[in-house]
Parts: sequence; C-alpha cells; structure tokens
Amino acid sequence: MSIMRCYGVLAGVIVLATACGGGSSAPKAGSPEAALESAVRAYSAAVVGGDGASAFQLESERCQQVLDAGAANAQAAQAKANYAGATITKLAVDDLSGSKAHVTYSYANPILDQTKQGWLDESGAWHWDAC
Repeated sequence: MSIMRCYGVLAGVIVLATACGGGSSAPKAGSPEAALESAVRAYSAAVVGGDGASAFQLESERCQQVLDAGAANAQAAQAKANYAGATITKLAVDDLSGSKAHVTYSYANPILDQTKQGWLDESGAWHWDAC
C-alpha cells in the first residue's frame, strides 16, 4: 500500500520529502523524465513544507475529486510537523509511457519510501495520481 494514498493512510500522515538529494544519474534537461522528477520533488516539498494548497494543485484532476483542498491543507500541516527537513536520497523513474509514469524514491527514514507511485501528465504537466 502506498503511504501517499489519500495523503498518507499510515496514521493519516503524509510522508514525502523536499527537493534535495536525488538519484545517481540526472535525467536530460527538458526530457519527460526531468519534468517528472521536478514535479515529484515539487509535490514532496509542498507536502513536507506544509503547503497544502500547492500540493493540491500538483494532484491529478482525479485525485482532486477524491480529496478536497481542506484535507490537503490539514495533511500537509501534519506532514510538516512530523517530517520537516526530510530529503529524498534516491529517485528513479520506473516506467514512463505516454501520459503515465511510476516513480520510486527513498529517504533516510525508510517509512517515507515510495515504490512505483503513480503520476499522470495532464495538459503537459506531471501530477501526483496515487490517490
């Protein structure tokens, strides 16, 4: 089960991290992989930074219908309280086909690790789609 599902099923806590750190090889600038990695890091930074409004905007349209902005704000505040300063130590795009992708990333604290988390390209921008 993905910890990110519905803003952190595990104890109701979001467990993503900031835009620091990264995998062993960087994707080519301007590539779909680079754009995806940037979106993952931006979403993570918003969540752990307590910025629920920005996190909500980085969700897919489908997830925005499943979750509401108020829940995003509350969960981001809780994530910031519990995991502020967490950083991604490794990030890999598992697969990317058209507008769908899965990303695996890890942190110093393994409870935060994400495996094959779903992402969706909507109108040229990647959005978290693991709700």
